[in-house]
Amino acid sequence: MNHKMLALFSVLLLVGCSESDPPTEPPTETIESPHPGQAIYEGTCATCHDDVMPRTPHVALLEKMTPDAVYKAMTQGMMTAQSSDLSDDDKRAVAEYLTQSKIGENQAGANIPLCTVEAFDPTIQPHVRDWGMDYARTRYQSLENAGLGDTAMENLEVAWTIALPHTMQMRSQPGFAGGLMLFGSQDGTVYGLDAKTGCQHWTFSAFSEVRTGVAVSSWEADDASPTPMAVFGDHVGNFYGLNAITGKQIWRARPHDHPHAKISGTPRIIGDRVIVTIASHEDSSAADPDYPCCTFRGAVAMLDLKTGETIWISYTIPDEAKLQGTSSVGTKQYGSAGASVWNTASIDLKRSQIYVGTGNNYASPGSGTSDSVLALDLDTGAIKWVYQGTSNDRWNTACMAGIRGPNCPENEGPDFDMGAGTLITTDKNGRDVVVSGQKSSTAHGIDPDTGIGIWRNTLGRGGIQGGIHFGLAAHDGVAYIPNSDMIYDGDAAVYTVAARPGLFALDIANGDIIWAWEPTEDTCQGRQFCDPGVAAPPTIFGDYVMANALDGWVRVHNRHTGEIVWSMDTTQAMTGINGVEGHGGSMNGAGPVAYDGQIYIMSGYAYAGHMAGNLLIVLKEATSKAASEVESEVEDQ
Repeated sequence: MNHKMLALFSVLLLVGCSESDPPTEPPTETIESPHPGQAIYEGTCATCHDDVMPRTPHVALLEKMTPDAVYKAMTQGMMTAQSSDLSDDDKRAVAEYLTQSKIGENQAGANIPLCTVEAFDPTIQPHVRDWGMDYARTRYQSLENAGLGDTAMENLEVAWTIALPHTMQMRSQPGFAGGLMLFGSQDGTVYGLDAKTGCQHWTFSAFSEVRTGVAVSSWEADDASPTPMAVFGDHVGNFYGLNAITGKQIWRARPHDHPHAKISGTPRIIGDRVIVTIASHEDSSAADPDYPCCTFRGAVAMLDLKTGETIWISYTIPDEAKLQGTSSVGTKQYGSAGASVWNTASIDLKRSQIYVGTGNNYASPGSGTSDSVLALDLDTGAIKWVYQGTSNDRWNTACMAGIRGPNCPENEGPDFDMGAGTLITTDKNGRDVVVSGQKSSTAHGIDPDTGIGIWRNTLGRGGIQGGIHFGLAAHDGVAYIPNSDMIYDGDAAVYTVAARPGLFALDIANGDIIWAWEPTEDTCQGRQFCDPGVAAPPTIFGDYVMANALDGWVRVHNRHTGEIVWSMDTTQAMTGINGVEGHGGSMNGAGPVAYDGQIYIMSGYAYAGHMAGNLLIVLKEATSKAASEVESEVEDQ
């Protein structure tokens, strides 16, 4: 109630009183003081978090976190640089304002049941080679390797789940060795669990969120007491080497010295070395008009597996960024910058080469290596050839439709990263082909000897949220390509092609479509942050291909025809073996992986306008057809 209305209300009360009645005191209004964190949030954070932006969680999702998690993100995590001008009291105030609770409250852990016996089995070597299943990164597992029967993929049910409290996303694909399952989490906890039952052997706390998978080294077959290494990276550029059996840290390294460096691609172990791909979140800092954009260069590093020492590091932009001028508000601007390496490398042992994809440039001038596939020498890191999908793609978050800030480069965009994991495979004629995917929705076939393009096929519309986002799979002369094509209001670009989300099977010899699955049903039903696209990397299991989607559905297709033979909505509520109730969400970053007759699904991806979730879901072959039908709906969703 404003002061004028309060005065008028007082007069009316007095007029209605008789002369003998004592005057009635006007009612007083209790005005609650605004939370001290509100003004700080609105002045510093709201520009990015009140709208849906790439790699930025919406405020509605931040409100579901614990204050401790929000505070850690600003002090040790992905928001360290963006909140560097805030005092510690300011950071605490923002965290408590967003979550409406005090730091230190509600800190219950995952409470996963502890294993009663040590169970590392030295006879069980690492089950698959890291995130891509093999050196070539094809994401293929035979049914025998997966421990699955011939028709198990058509008849699945939930074996058990784990729900991580205070978690919005599950992005770390599990790795397996010695009977253990290892994965990272949003709060930086890395778990070493029994792969069959989910009981907990150990945990380790990283400095920041662990989005990469955990890769485990092999050991000599006759070694009865091995000490395998488990390696992974965090969201602020740290890289860790642990004893995989105990979870004890052996070393920690930071191969890239830029303050905005981060590691999102799962490392690749080869012998006594490990390949690390490095990206950054400097493009988000560019939304601040006072930020001197930009100086980060993407990189690939080779580290010593035993010590963490850098053997070589190769930058995607050869020269350091130089001063280019000043922005319209007088801030210094640098370039060239960007060309991050977001995903996992593939290894070509035949040619002693590594293949990686790069993202856009953050600032002018264009580098000639952005939105590209690079072939690097395995021993030296020297770049042997460059295949560029889109030239002069210069973009950062200042270019968003709701910002249009001075750090946005002239003639910006379209932000068409070659961000999906690149693979090498053979076509049906026996010819080797490098296959890569781009956020433009374009798949590329490339000659591995020369870097010359063989074919390209644009499957849909593309956009800054993809397109082909995180990965693809290939086997027997066919590539399986997911396409997101998220319709996104924050994208300033204008598109003339209709969105075409779905899963596509392409002939690796020429790029032609063999079959296409596109959703025909509305599975979102108006749910906030739901989208029908497929962005996570699919996995091939024998004659099937399994794809996790942004609408929360996991679908199994006959890989020869595209027909859906099993499906399940992972967003339904489930209670984990740890007693925590949770639900899945959008799925991205991590694809399905199988071990000893069970399939492991990470469900929840709360960034860039997608649905939050906190579930690890473990599937197995159903004991009866009826049981499977309870868990799934085999319909053309």
